[in-house]
This record gives sequence, structure tokens and C-alpha cells, in this order.
Amino acid sequence: VGKVEVKNTFSLSGDVVKGNQTFKFNNVGSSQTIQVNGHYSLGVKKSAWYYEKPQENATSYTNGKLYWVIDVSGTAIREGTQIQDTISKDTGLKDSFLHSDSVAGIYQGKPANNINSYTTFEKFKNSNKGLVDKSKSFDQKFDNSKNFTGTDVYSELTLTAKETISLNN
Repeated sequence: VGKVEVKNTFSLSGDVVKGNQTFKFNNVGSSQTIQVNGHYSLGVKKSAWYYEKPQENATSYTNGKLYWVIDVSGTAIREGTQIQDTISKDTGLKDSFLHSDSVAGIYQGKPANNINSYTTFEKFKNSNKGLVDKSKSFDQKFDNSKNFTGTDVYSELTLTAKETISLNN
């Protein structure tokens, strides 16, 4: 919740002459204060969804895929807002990565059922045709501060909103 007071004040002193009449003003003034109230809230919750085993003879995602859901609530995601995800800070972790195609989707709306009732991403998408795909509303930046070795392996992802997105909740 935001609140700001705006105050406008002026005073007049001196003589005002109209024709042959003189009007004297001595600190005659006015002051008006208004209060502008606003409301902005944003909540973010990350939770594990499900694990998909690796495909036989896989050349990527050889350890399988772990799907996460990041649930954003509030009034809006403002332009420029960044949502970051980072692989564990555990220095011994060497087999869990983000890839450039790790973001399966960014959707706005309420799923038809609890997210845990869907056993695959395809079942989720097929059951929720009414959700709005907001993937193009975010820039994706991948970084590798953990210095993982290999091709297309990252330790951090930053999503940056390219526009303000009203959440209506």
C-alpha cells in the first residue's frame, strides 16, 4: 500500500489596482492538501511439481527433468520486475542444470485443477486451454556463476517483465 500527500499553497500580498480603485492584500492565501493512495502487491511461491525420467538414449536431460511451478499472486507484475531462479548453492552439486529451454511456459490464469493433479506437462497444457501464454512478455537471461562445464548448462535464470501485467487477484 502506498500513500503520498500532495500540498499546493500560495499567498498574495500587495496592492491590486483596477481603474481608480486599489485593493490591498496582506497574506491572503489558500492551501489544499490531497492524499493519493495506491495499492500494489506481489507474492511469489516456488514449489516442486513432478519429475520426468530421462528418455532412453537421451543426449540432453540425461538425468531427467524436474518441473517446478512458480506461482505469482498480487495486483500486477510491473515492467522491469525480475524473477530469479538459481540452482542450489551447494558447491558439490554437479549434475543439476538449467538449460536454455528450461522454461516450459509462462501462463496467466487459474488452472482447472490443483497443479499436483497433472502427471505431465502435456496433460497440464491440454487441460488448461484457457490460460494465457505470457512467455513473450518476459526476457530470459541464463547465467553460469557456478561455472558448470558442458554445453547449454546454466546455474541461474532471470525472467524480466517487458510490460506491466495486471494479475487481477
